[in-house]
Amino acid sequence: MSFDGLVDQKIQEAMARGEFDNLPGQGRPLDLEVLILDLMVI
Repeated sequence: MSFDGLVDQKIQEAMARGEFDNLPGQGRPLDLEVLILDLMVI
């Protein structure tokens, strides 16, 4: 199995367990301006 396939499998397993349910900020848009500024600092 490729690395990408392994990553996809792990994500699917976590989704099945509900590990991505009820995350903070769920349903709200991302603040991309903050993300861009963070990348500019790097």
